[in-house]
Amino acid sequence: MTYALWALIVVHLLLLDGFKPFQTPEGDGDPVFHQRFYQAVAISLPLVILRIPPVKRWVISKRANGQQWKVWLLVSVIAVPYLVGFAYIINEEIFTGMMCLTMHPPAN
Repeated sequence: MTYALWALIVVHLLLLDGFKPFQTPEGDGDPVFHQRFYQAVAISLPLVILRIPPVKRWVISKRANGQQWKVWLLVSVIAVPYLVGFAYIINEEIFTGMMCLTMHPPAN
């Protein structure tokens, strides 16, 4: 049920914002991650990858065989999009909050 709800949230973000960047039609120079759908996908994919049964079995077997470094290598590779997605979300929230505090809220 959790996965179905999360998928619906991601689809909701896609339908809510579409494929347009924040603020203006031109965006701010980096329209790819300045869009909620891409941010949600970047955060979701690493979590989904770790829940795939063959990947889960591989992680369990490597940990049981004492090869934790392989698991850490996998986690470090798939953590990159997760952290990048979170960085953009946090950046957006900070700047939107600062604009509201300085009485210059964003237009959208």
